[in-house]
Amino acid sequence: QFILSAPTLAPSALLRGLEMPLHTLASALLAATASAVSPALPIDVIRTRLLNYNGFTYTSSVVPASAASPALPPVVLLPPIGVGIDRTFCGRLLEAWAVASPSATLHAIDVIGMGDSSPKPRMKRRLLGGWEEPPRTPREWAEQVVAYITEEVGEPCVVVGQSNLCTVALEAAALDPEAVKGVVLLGPPAVEALSLDKSPEAIAKVWRIVGSPVGAALFRFARRKPFLASFSKKNLFADPALVDDDYLDVCAAGAADAATRHAVFSFVAGTWRQDYRPLLAALATPTLVLSGSDVGAAAAAGGGVGRGEEGQTPPAPPAAEGVDRTSIRGLLRWFAVWRSGRDQGAGSFAQVGRDLGLDPEAKLRDYEAAMPAAVAAGALETSLLPGWNVLVWESPADLAAALSGFVRRRFGDAAPPSAAAPTSPSLRSLLPVGPVKARLFRLAARTAGGAAATAADLEEVREVLAELEARNPTPRAASSALLDGEWDQCFTNNPAGGVVWSDGHPRLAEIRPRFGRDSPRGSPAWSDRSAPSECTPSRTCR
Repeated sequence: QFILSAPTLAPSALLRGLEMPLHTLASALLAATASAVSPALPIDVIRTRLLNYNGFTYTSSVVPASAASPALPPVVLLPPIGVGIDRTFCGRLLEAWAVASPSATLHAIDVIGMGDSSPKPRMKRRLLGGWEEPPRTPREWAEQVVAYITEEVGEPCVVVGQSNLCTVALEAAALDPEAVKGVVLLGPPAVEALSLDKSPEAIAKVWRIVGSPVGAALFRFARRKPFLASFSKKNLFADPALVDDDYLDVCAAGAADAATRHAVFSFVAGTWRQDYRPLLAALATPTLVLSGSDVGAAAAAGGGVGRGEEGQTPPAPPAAEGVDRTSIRGLLRWFAVWRSGRDQGAGSFAQVGRDLGLDPEAKLRDYEAAMPAAVAAGALETSLLPGWNVLVWESPADLAAALSGFVRRRFGDAAPPSAAAPTSPSLRSLLPVGPVKARLFRLAARTAGGAAATAADLEEVREVLAELEARNPTPRAASSALLDGEWDQCFTNNPAGGVVWSDGHPRLAEIRPRFGRDSPRGSPAWSDRSAPSECTPSRTCR
């Protein structure tokens, strides 16, 4: 291989080399290969940095832009969430980017909870389980991405989200449109999968199971190479031959730290399953939607995430409410691949197909229909690349060319004029509200309904309430008929444990007469409940 890739060595030199000591010949061939391919090997170009964020550390890998090229916005790449998948999974793309010497810097970062980020959440009880922290949400990771751009990069960037972390790229664009100059959705979920509002109760149900010893066993089983191979061949790769030892070694190394399952199971529980259609519809930021064009061999035979037998009409996409069928029974199917060294018939998961879509062309059309503002502004591009669901591994060179081409077209000297980006509050108001409410409930549970709240907790509650109030679609909620009903008190800053019916607060003064009482005591509309536990309300007001 060295000889074939060393055109600067004449045949006579190679013949003379046969008389050299082996280590001398190897050194000569390596030097000739390096000079023939590029001035420096890609591995010498990629820089790794350890960073701090909100009490955590995490790592980024950076490929600097070519010095001879005009400056373009840096690209921030987010790896997908999966068993053993972190920024090292994107190594092939980073190397392809370095070889191409593009004019934009590429950053690949680990999100908190994955890779070598630290500290990672631990279990409350070693044997019985239960996480010390709630599941992570796309909002938390989006805040990390925005902080990385503003504090570490220092200039607006193009954010690339892969698979489920496309939701993080979208939320980052909404949180700070000035920091996120462009968005790439790489192998994104189907639009139907981004049209749900999974309830906190449904998320909590799955979270309790994956936080138990059963969840720990599931993860330890799923990181075994037989499972990784079977699942990847049937659900991720167009060409099963690419699921080789190199791929399995990267995944196994990434999953060696069992604490990464907190982030993986946050995805499984469904914190990303929110309704992103309003945000997609309003987003006018330059956006590229890239998806794989091929269907895997197992899928073509009717398994995995595929479209059925070759030549068949793809099945219609499921209705939005039918997309998420995550269940305990489905999770336990992971154990179906259980004999080491065998590629079983198991390992095909229909949920993957419902999430990622069953037809690549139809998925791109759905995104065009879901993003009218970007289409009207001429800011939306869509494209298919060779591969299926892991393009960073399947076709890194094609992907590098597609990303760098998008950045040049949109932000180079010949870039078309773009529509003014919406102001930050307008996009923030379109973010899913479910995670914000869930944050408030977690605060209530953590502080025993407010009884154990610190000054910092109260300040955080005020911030959450301010965001909820700003996004309330009802202009005058206190005088709205929507106020009538049964209300649960889950948090109070009143030391006595009840509502402070103060005439000094205009909204409370307006609400109180509607409940027909002049004092907080002695009213039939007020009933006591047991002390709060895991955010069980302590009072009910009708």
